Amino acid sequence: MIPEHEWLPQAQRLAVGMRVRVRHRRESRANMTIGNDRDRWWCYCQRCKEGGVVLKEHVLLSAPVVEEGHDLTVPTDLRQVIGSDYADTVGRFLASKGMMFPYLPTLWYSVGTSRLYLQDDSGGWHGRDLTGKSNAKWLHYAKPHLVGTVCRCTVLTEDIFSMYKVRFALRATPEIGTATTLGAGCSATAALALKNCTTLVWAYDGDRAGDDGYKSGSKRMRALVPRQIRARPPDGLDPKDMNCDAIRELLKGAYHA
Repeated sequence: MIPEHEWLPQAQRLAVGMRVRVRHRRESRANMTIGNDRDRWWCYCQRCKEGGVVLKEHVLLSAPVVEEGHDLTVPTDLRQVIGSDYADTVGRFLASKGMMFPYLPTLWYSVGTSRLYLQDDSGGWHGRDLTGKSNAKWLHYAKPHLVGTVCRCTVLTEDIFSMYKVRFALRATPEIGTATTLGAGCSATAALALKNCTTLVWAYDGDRAGDDGYKSGSKRMRALVPRQIRARPPDGLDPKDMNCDAIRELLKGAYHA
């Protein structure tokens, strides 16, 4: 983990949503990315393959909360993002999450819910809050237990954005599946969907929740899948925080499944 004094002061000088590339220590190139998100300051060095994160605890505690209802009906006012007035705003939001339009399927926006929507491989809808005020970042309208493609070797992530970024990074190896359990843990229903895999690569977040989710999930799958790998991102990061080269390096063990 990169010491805070090497990056945190610079991260705190950035506006929320901004990120910059800087030289780390005596490196000859700007290999380290430093960012300021709504809920955290973070960094990641491509050369060191290490990062760091500091949560904005006071911001999180004082952030306004909008309670979500239980109506999981897909909005009727969806408008395709590309070519709309919302494209720039959504593009900046995606960049703040380490994402870009090419990583994702067609994106839609609802003015009524202030959410970004996408449809997964099975046709299920998922809505991401853009206001930062909701107590539910994602709403999953079909209440799935597993989203993505399952192959003999499958990479598992905690969230949808990470799944799609991993899929984009591994686009040259379509025989490797990419799926998300929508959180750190594997339900019985998800386990049934994964039971025919021969290798599971757990690319859960690089934090305690990700580690605990891997332990419980791999224990559940132990009798069903003979080979399991923990591909742990640097501390405080998840796959979507990493660039595609770093993701491929992280998952290189999967190529030999």
